[in-house]
Amino acid sequence: MAAPLLPSRVSDEATPLLPAPPELEQPDGSKLRPKKASPFFITTIAILWVLIIEFGDELINPAQTRVFESIYCQLYYKDHDPSLIGNDGHGGVDEKWCKIPVVQGQVAMLKGWQNTLNAIGMLLFSLPWGYFADVYGRRPTLFLVGLGFWFRSVYVQIICYFGLVVPLKLVWISSLHTLIGGSSSVAAAMIYTIISDVTPEEGRITIFLRVQAASIATQVGAPILSAALMNLHPWVPMLSGLAIMAIPLLLVFYLPETLDYNATETDSGTTSYSSSTMSAKPEPFVKKMFHTISSSLSFLGSDVRILFILPAFFLHMLILNRDTLLQYISTRYAISIASATVLISVRSGLILFSLLLFLPALSHLLRHRLQLSSQKSDLVLAQGSTIIMSLGFLMIALAPTIPILMVALTLNSFGWGLTLFLRSLITSLVEEHHIARLNALVGVVDTMGFMIGSPSLAWAFEEGLELGGWRTGLPFLICAGALAVVVVFQAGIRIREDNKAQHTSEDLAREG
Repeated sequence: MAAPLLPSRVSDEATPLLPAPPELEQPDGSKLRPKKASPFFITTIAILWVLIIEFGDELINPAQTRVFESIYCQLYYKDHDPSLIGNDGHGGVDEKWCKIPVVQGQVAMLKGWQNTLNAIGMLLFSLPWGYFADVYGRRPTLFLVGLGFWFRSVYVQIICYFGLVVPLKLVWISSLHTLIGGSSSVAAAMIYTIISDVTPEEGRITIFLRVQAASIATQVGAPILSAALMNLHPWVPMLSGLAIMAIPLLLVFYLPETLDYNATETDSGTTSYSSSTMSAKPEPFVKKMFHTISSSLSFLGSDVRILFILPAFFLHMLILNRDTLLQYISTRYAISIASATVLISVRSGLILFSLLLFLPALSHLLRHRLQLSSQKSDLVLAQGSTIIMSLGFLMIALAPTIPILMVALTLNSFGWGLTLFLRSLITSLVEEHHIARLNALVGVVDTMGFMIGSPSLAWAFEEGLELGGWRTGLPFLICAGALAVVVVFQAGIRIREDNKAQHTSEDLAREG
């Protein structure tokens, strides 16, 4: 039977972000603490959570884009050519007539502003939910994030059902789901924090790659399944995805709490922690929140290299956003959204190969054969990934035909370890009790980039459609240019000799 959702330390209101209290008396000192779950079990549950919730979301997204397109298309032709309505077999307009700039521009702006509003919500509520996670634990926070995702999808589908009667822009209200758990930024912070709680430094990059691979794996199978189900009706994958997204709400009950995972028990039966002490008296909520925010940023001055790494995360959620790519392929090459979804799934398969086989092998080669330190290896791989991804986006923007586009997507796929290598590198630059704060800060930077970049890409896509020709790829020219700037920042990062010697000796010791 699963353990209760809220851990027993819920009554302690003065717990800092990651450091735990020095001592908490057990009710009965003679009783042994329950046996801790293994790191393998915990990381497996965390990866399954990512896998299932992303699979459901990936089933929904392509079909939902098609429903948005269909609604705007019907409204357009209702005023311009009503004879086209009803010729798609479902009472709407055949998809081939919906690839006009006015309809595609409306869809792009609808989704672009939706992403921006979501990002604003994440920016506002990430730190409060981080505070909640420090008091009540990672597990209940992850449950609430999943609940927020599910409520968001339910609401959007209700608006879509009545989309010809009510304004479709009402879907923007779904951004209020960030009130429940904090949405994607908090979900990512919790998953990476849970992994950091139970995994030593030398094993982190491998687990990080597996988490990203789990996310990408859903982009291989789910969109293809969604495209097949869309042939029946777009609502089939949408409702199926909604049902699947409910499963993680149950799965999280079997995830052990990791907030005090590294706590040790003394002979007297008390629980001690390796982190710093907390205040003896509970602080007022506002004062506590202010202290949490200020302490979350205090470690930035400890290593200037952190400031050179963070800008790359500004682009992270932006380059992960496939909505614009889906519309771009469908519109520029005059193919259906279902067909464009299949092409993107092929790229996802290549990314999966890169994350599971190619990049881990390359990382092993650099660290164990060329004897680079973990930090130096992560930096070299991050720099190479940035250059490759930038060139890939440039080719996507300029590709005149689908075969050349596939070459561009292939090249682009081998750069997708970028933020994972940077996350591993930046984590190694801070002390252990700052890791959760660092992940929260990375989430905020992610969100700010998403908030600014989503409407910018939507605008660039709309402008590119108006300009036509190779300029249709304007959003991806912007991505390529932004990544080129990241290369400049990365050039300022240096691995210190003392760190290099320390990490190299650790690597050689583990190898031996």
